[in-house]
Amino acid sequence: MKRIESEGRVIYLRRHVGWSILFFAGAMATVVYAFLWPTPNRDELGIALYYGISLAVAAFVALLRTEAFAIDRAQRKLMILRRRVVIAQRFVFDLSDVSVRRRAFGRRAHAVDHYVWIEVGGRRSFLFESGRNSTRIQASADRLVADLDRPLIVDDHST
Repeated sequence: MKRIESEGRVIYLRRHVGWSILFFAGAMATVVYAFLWPTPNRDELGIALYYGISLAVAAFVALLRTEAFAIDRAQRKLMILRRRVVIAQRFVFDLSDVSVRRRAFGRRAHAVDHYVWIEVGGRRSFLFESGRNSTRIQASADRLVADLDRPLIVDDHST
């Protein structure tokens, strides 16, 4: 997640470009493989085009997906922008209603998933970041807590 700070505002920006590149590469590799190494009856060409087009559509959807978390310290507001393929959503919340929750789930010590959520008044939750690297997730949660000047709630459900 990219962090930008200027004039009392902090913006966290998440784009899914990596996934779109992966899906485009998978689509191209599937179609190229079917064209370069066909079987005598060319049955795999239809299957390759089917999967290739599906992966290309998934890449396009991932490319157009963006989330932004804008913190305005002067006005004490948090704005969350979500852009999908067709729909764009905008949420504005007062910072006094916002808290940060870090959760850990897992049954084995080496396979624990960590999540950072932005919670608003106990009503809504927005996923801020997730991953298996506990150090990175903890640093991200600490940085978000400092930027929001709000409390951190820790839920550890790992065994």
